[in-house]
Amino acid sequence: MRYLLRDDCCRGCLLALLLLLPLTAEARGETKHVLVLSSAERPFAPQSGFANALMRDLIRSSREPIEFIEVSVQPARASGEAPDVSIVQRIRSAVESDRLELVITIGGPAATFAQQFRHELFPATPMLIAGVDRRFVDQGTFAENETTVATEHDPALMIDEILRLLPDTRTVLVVVGTSQVEQFWLKEMKREFGRFDGRLQFIWTNDLSFAEIAARCQTMPAHSAIFYAILALDCKGEPRIENDSITELHAVANAPMFSLYGMGRGIIGGPLLSFDDLSRTTTQVALRVLAGESPGRIKTPIQRSGLPTYDARELQRWRIDERLLPERSVVLFRESTIGPRYAWPIALAAFLGIPAMVLLIDVVRRRRRQRRGQIENEAVTQLPADAPVSVWTAGADGRRVEAGHDAAAEHDSWTALIHPDDVERCRQIYGRALERREPFQLEYRVRLPGGVERWILDTGLPRFSGEDFDGYVGSAVDVTSMGRARAELSNLTRQLMQSQERERAALATTLREDVCQRMAALTLRLHHLEGAEHHDEVVDINEELRSLVGEIAAASDSAHRRLELLGLPAAGREFCEGMAARHDVAIHFQADDVPGDLSTDIAVALFRVLQEATVNAVTHSGAREICVSMRGSAVEIRLQIVDRGAGFDTERTVPGGGVGLVAMRERLKLVNGDSIIASRPGEGTRVEAWVPFRCDA
Repeated sequence: MRYLLRDDCCRGCLLALLLLLPLTAEARGETKHVLVLSSAERPFAPQSGFANALMRDLIRSSREPIEFIEVSVQPARASGEAPDVSIVQRIRSAVESDRLELVITIGGPAATFAQQFRHELFPATPMLIAGVDRRFVDQGTFAENETTVATEHDPALMIDEILRLLPDTRTVLVVVGTSQVEQFWLKEMKREFGRFDGRLQFIWTNDLSFAEIAARCQTMPAHSAIFYAILALDCKGEPRIENDSITELHAVANAPMFSLYGMGRGIIGGPLLSFDDLSRTTTQVALRVLAGESPGRIKTPIQRSGLPTYDARELQRWRIDERLLPERSVVLFRESTIGPRYAWPIALAAFLGIPAMVLLIDVVRRRRRQRRGQIENEAVTQLPADAPVSVWTAGADGRRVEAGHDAAAEHDSWTALIHPDDVERCRQIYGRALERREPFQLEYRVRLPGGVERWILDTGLPRFSGEDFDGYVGSAVDVTSMGRARAELSNLTRQLMQSQERERAALATTLREDVCQRMAALTLRLHHLEGAEHHDEVVDINEELRSLVGEIAAASDSAHRRLELLGLPAAGREFCEGMAARHDVAIHFQADDVPGDLSTDIAVALFRVLQEATVNAVTHSGAREICVSMRGSAVEIRLQIVDRGAGFDTERTVPGGGVGLVAMRERLKLVNGDSIIASRPGEGTRVEAWVPFRCDA
């Protein structure tokens, strides 16, 4: 690993400084084990934003380390049905109830499931039911070791908001899907919206695909509005990521959009429910329970919408007069103007002449850009704007402390600014590196006020006192321009891979079901024509056809078919046995608890990673022995390929130019997975990949 500084002299000075810095992080208490039951797998669950914020706030606020075990009670594609009771066995295999300090449920289906199977799974463990509407819970049925932080969603209140801001509205498109939760809300909204009969026409999207919903948003009649209620599963059974859906619909909509959440992604605003406020309240309750307080004694008021909040850009776009907003409203994303602040200088410049005024405005704009850049840098590094790098240290327990801060204070919340979509991946990579005492490198986004995103390269080096591990020294560098370019390249790469997989599958089907069958038929016809006159020639043609059929079948890359027929473990074993036979290498394959009904995208992604990593080991490592293991759990599937060959310097040389390693990471990103590659010259290579668990419905 390396520090990205401007010159070798600075790098040497910084390294010397870091080696002298004391690692004064205090030892923390015993790890708390918390089971988080989500209603559907992330990122497709409607409560993903709340779940991210809650786990972030718990880690930041707890004085003891917290180990989260997250299990979804139903796959996203199966969210139209009640959770399957088979999830009980999966939870049993993932957790030991006697080690749990707390169970947190998120969303209605998870709350219902937990209450149904509580006595079977964790009868004595305190339970906190959170992120659930009050309609899903009956306060009178709680036991002494249960409590709730319930919310109240009021869709009709948002319809009132639409009519107050846009009184001429005649049509409202209500975006709602087909999952079990969405069907509940569909009935609730149809009942509550009855009071608008005769004034509004409602169009419901529960029978539409996402493409059809987008087309409706694009062609709404005059005097229309769009109310985005909840869309987790469209009519084709395709799960949707909430933030992506709102953004994509906003991009094509010809009518203003409203929602109960999602500020900054294209909605007008109104009386919104804040996930951050809900997370803070839930965190306080969870910490009280973890500290030993009886849950039954903790009573929390129903969480309702806060101050009306609006997006100034959307108000301007749809020409909504701010005088219509209620008192004490909060208006975000205003574009600052130089007029009020610089009225006197501009008047003076105008008196002096137009050229002077133009020059003054140009100077003001330059200063504003410079100041905005300084603010962004300060928010990213938490250091003065002229600091080239943010330096941090960590103790043996992994608690990070930024240089320049008081080590006695709480400064281990390094994930606080990280983009919610990147937090879990960063925690996993950091946790694995800490467990193995290895160097690591992370790239992640941080989200700043106003929606600005920056990319950070975070590098950590382990420190030792003799053989004892003392912790880490590290640096965080702003690499935004490189990160954005890489993100664009990553997006193109994923699109190319998806297209390639579709073409491979189509080609394999064509060759297998058309070309090979026709050649086999020709072989049979030749067999019937065998006779003394042309016997030798017919035999030769027969042999040639059989050989061609075999070569075409091999060249058609029938991985999809093998995965379909055999499942991932058997297909992986078959591939390893073939590689071992062709290259005279011992490949030991082991698969434990890997489900046979994995979704196709996960099975293909892991199989391709297995192929690429094994071929790299055989081709480049020079090892005569390779170990391949595949293990499943209730929360993820993990693949590991280890060789004891030549190894390489991960910072300088990459086998095969690195294209294969990039491809592996991009394949895993398609299924929300990730990987690490650990190698040193002369010490072999370990490739480890993991994907959150999901089966086909």
